[in-house]
Amino acid sequence: MKKLLAIVLVMAMLCSLTACGTLTGILMQQTQKEYSRGTMEGQTYESEFLGIGCKLPETWSFYDDEEIKKLNKDTIDMLGDERQETMKKSGVIYDMVASDTDKINNMNVVLEEVGAVKLAKLDLEAYYEEQIPIIRNSFRDMGMSFSGTQGEVGKATVGGKELPCIKMTIKTYGKTMYQVGFAIKSNGYLAMVTVSTTDEETLQKLLDAFYWLE
Repeated sequence: MKKLLAIVLVMAMLCSLTACGTLTGILMQQTQKEYSRGTMEGQTYESEFLGIGCKLPETWSFYDDEEIKKLNKDTIDMLGDERQETMKKSGVIYDMVASDTDKINNMNVVLEEVGAVKLAKLDLEAYYEEQIPIIRNSFRDMGMSFSGTQGEVGKATVGGKELPCIKMTIKTYGKTMYQVGFAIKSNGYLAMVTVSTTDEETLQKLLDAFYWLE
């Protein structure tokens, strides 16, 4: 199951890289502020920096820094050499990682500092379209036997807001994983929020668990 969790985190890691992407996010601020990490208390995550929060189900828990560090290493190790080097140099920040007790269904928030000027010029759906073949190729490069990997740009309702997103369906290790990833832009940072579950009903319940801070 450790490898399965690392696989479903690949999308978040790759989508956090903007070097080749064009992205317009849902939250835009032209001024840039110093990064501040979100808080995790009990079952609640909140990030004033990104303007978003989430209430986890009772059976879920947040990863601590050591667990995130180990998971990050496992995920990078599964990528090809070229993407491994890109990820190591990217300065990607894990703001939050959480999963259920089985360590399969999971969500995470990953940030990279890009700069407000660059972010303001980027187009969201074009960026997502570019990322889908990169994600597919990364799965293939892992050398795993996949019965199917599909991806599309679509819409998702997150905390009552309809947002453009990447939707992925991954079939591996005898399981089907459903993923939604959406971007937030704030204070010169790009954040990729990714939710992955083994069924679509649970996926939507988790997306509904997010809320937006005023």
